[in-house]
Amino acid sequence: MKRSTLEDVAKLANVGIATVDRVLNERGNVSASTATRVISAAEELGLRRIMPAIYRSGIRVEVALAQRSAPFMKRLNSAFIRAASTLDRSVTIQRNFYDGWTPQKIAARLKANSNNGLIIYGHEDPEIKQAIDELSDAGIPVVTIVSDVPETLRRAYVGVNNFSAGRTAAFFLSRMAHRTGDIIVLCNSFRYRGHMERVTGFESGLREYGTNLRLHEVLEGNDDIGLSGRLLDGAIRQCSNLVGIYNAGAANRAVEQALTGAGLAGDVLFVGHELTDVTVRLLQSGIMTMTIDQNPEMEARHAIETVLHSITRPSSGEVTTRSAMAYVPFTVHTVDSIPDGFSEDAPTLY
Repeated sequence: MKRSTLEDVAKLANVGIATVDRVLNERGNVSASTATRVISAAEELGLRRIMPAIYRSGIRVEVALAQRSAPFMKRLNSAFIRAASTLDRSVTIQRNFYDGWTPQKIAARLKANSNNGLIIYGHEDPEIKQAIDELSDAGIPVVTIVSDVPETLRRAYVGVNNFSAGRTAAFFLSRMAHRTGDIIVLCNSFRYRGHMERVTGFESGLREYGTNLRLHEVLEGNDDIGLSGRLLDGAIRQCSNLVGIYNAGAANRAVEQALTGAGLAGDVLFVGHELTDVTVRLLQSGIMTMTIDQNPEMEARHAIETVLHSITRPSSGEVTTRSAMAYVPFTVHTVDSIPDGFSEDAPTLY
């Protein structure tokens, strides 16, 4: 049987022989993720030598999230905690929230990342995109979750197909509307690719399915209840024949307050996103018609699996970032499909 060589290790790890030499002889100047790939390749090939102990101490992955107070983020955070508890003790999942941080501060924090991998829910800011590229160039795989940051060197996107989710909302609204009229759309911000894709998907679906419906206005409320409520109040006053509201973001309480204040609660179709304690209450009260849930349990597990695979297995460098999509199926819920005993603190598995 042929004995494995450093050249074999270099080929499997997709690095140069000099990098293999630096790792195995502990000469430094190699990122932790690259060193992990080299050690994994050497062990897989059965290279006959003692591996450096410094690289066998474990794998650390940072999960960078935002909007800590949002109910969906609460579910996603809990999902990462549960997923992390099932991993080998050598893997550490570190969760951080960057609420209120400027893009510049977030980018600086990301660039200072000393972990082996990064999972991030972020928006398309030039400095954040640059930080993702710099981490990727340094051999630290980056996986985007919930909302993609394309046109970067991120390794993959894990989440629902937001364009399809928006079209699904348009399909159901057009089928449930029994009269012609206007639709108001509310979202967080177009800075987040996921929200932009939901809105453009909704507009696409409305043109195809909702020939009896007219898009009155698209509002960006930043998921702020007060701002979203004021924008909705103004739009509703200007709309003489409101049929439905599609909320592509998280400010569902703002929609509830606006509809209630206008005396339209229960009379206007209301399609939103995520299964939370708030949306369950709104579904049960009849104010919300249906909600589209993106299953954070599955997203967290898939994101961790993707980044760990990227850390321990080399990339060929030939797969474009645009094609690296790990779509998670979304689920449509009405009042009759709410899981028994649902709460934001308990996992919901589909």
